[in-house]
Amino acid sequence: YAVFLAGIPFQNQRYLLLSYPFVVISVFPGYERLVNILQKKKILLYSVLLLMLMLQIFYCIYYFKPAYERNVLEREIADFVKDDTHKNVYTFDIDVSFMSYDVNKNVINMWKEKIVEFSFNSIVIFNEKKFTVQWVNKNPMLNWNELNAKYTLQELRDFGNGWKAYEIRN
Repeated sequence: YAVFLAGIPFQNQRYLLLSYPFVVISVFPGYERLVNILQKKKILLYSVLLLMLMLQIFYCIYYFKPAYERNVLEREIADFVKDDTHKNVYTFDIDVSFMSYDVNKNVINMWKEKIVEFSFNSIVIFNEKKFTVQWVNKNPMLNWNELNAKYTLQELRDFGNGWKAYEIRN
């Protein structure tokens, strides 16, 4: 599984969640040996166990925070799109979450194909700052650049961290 993850072109920390229990099981003998050594010195044992517990809590919070923040962002954008009156939504990356939040709009993914013509009075949900480097000369950025070159974009809302909603105008 680790070799498979090392070979795929896109990386995500969520893929490591499946291997976490196996890593914990594999290091358990070393943990058990350490506890047996420290059994003789109770103060040291309790100090090490407390330190391990505190580190585990810290790492859980530290690594859970980005997933939680992404979830909050997805819900905020989905609620905005649901309440919006525009029929078409052009987006990339965030559109996957729309299925989970019952967004009943015509969602056009900017990654799947090069869009020749955009519909006026539609909205675009995009994060230019996040995609500029990774997706250069690929459909998301090609479509974004085409959109900026041929159409007027009116910013409707800033969701933070670079995510913005725009309306496509003449």
